[in-house]
Amino acid sequence: MADTLKGAEVAVLDSLTTVLTCVTGGKTIVQSLMIGNVDGAADVTVDLYVNRNGAGDVKIVDSLKVEAGKMVAVFGGGITGRCFLSDDGTADVIKAQASAAGDAVITVSYIERV
Repeated sequence: MADTLKGAEVAVLDSLTTVLTCVTGGKTIVQSLMIGNVDGAADVTVDLYVNRNGAGDVKIVDSLKVEAGKMVAVFGGGITGRCFLSDDGTADVIKAQASAAGDAVITVSYIERV
């Protein structure tokens, strides 16, 4: 299996927003996932969900408060700080929803293994 290091930034809406979908036919290892508040004045809250193999969205973080102008690490650091996604016919997906559209940006670093 070949590993490819990748990263992405996603502006989170006030409706469910896809952050990361597992690579087709492989595995995705989320090394870090950080949520930044790009609004200089107001705090924002963010919910995170994982959908495993199309079985429905499961909330894994509820109303995480990110202060104005700050960043919070959700995953990151060592084996215990990772999130593993797979594609066993239907790809696993990480989604997010913010209390205010465009106030939160998620930065994710990950490895695709195919």
